[in-house]
Amino acid sequence: LTPAPIKAGSIVTAAVRIVLGGAPVRPTGVTCAGTIGGAKVRGVPKAIRGKASCTYRTTLAAKGKTLRGSVAFSARGERYVRRFAARLR
Repeated sequence: LTPAPIKAGSIVTAAVRIVLGGAPVRPTGVTCAGTIGGAKVRGVPKAIRGKASCTYRTTLAAKGKTLRGSVAFSARGERYVRRFAARLR
């Protein structure tokens, strides 16, 4: 997750490196899910060779709450999901 530490009111990016067989692979079907304190947050997916990422916009009112989310993608016919959680400062 970037930036570190994660602050309320900032834009947060969760990224996953994708390497299969020692070579970077371009993911397909990237989807983002996220919540802050039980409220849904929209994530913007992005896929480049070797990386899948989701960008979330947080609010100042979310200070002290936990951002939970997942980055899901497909690579070479397999579906993968990476989950994360971070407290907003």
